[in-house]
Amino acid sequence: MARERRIIRNQDCLQMRPRKPSTKTFAFVLQLGNAAFDPDPAPEIARLLRDAADRVEAGWTGEHTAGALKDSNGNTVGTYEQLEV
Repeated sequence: MARERRIIRNQDCLQMRPRKPSTKTFAFVLQLGNAAFDPDPAPEIARLLRDAADRVEAGWTGEHTAGALKDSNGNTVGTYEQLEV
């Protein structure tokens, strides 16, 4: 049976939060509205996913459970983090 989910909308991202308390969740959020994602966003998205995966694998402990994501132009375009919801 699938758990019910609700979507919370805010100006920066969409977060899916399970209704069940004390659940660990991994969130990966990107804003695609700049030149690094034009004309085809797929290569830049793939690069950012690989970057986040490398950082998670290298040190997923204590204070290293979140990070900022920068596009190929050096602009911060997203975040990844582990959440306790």
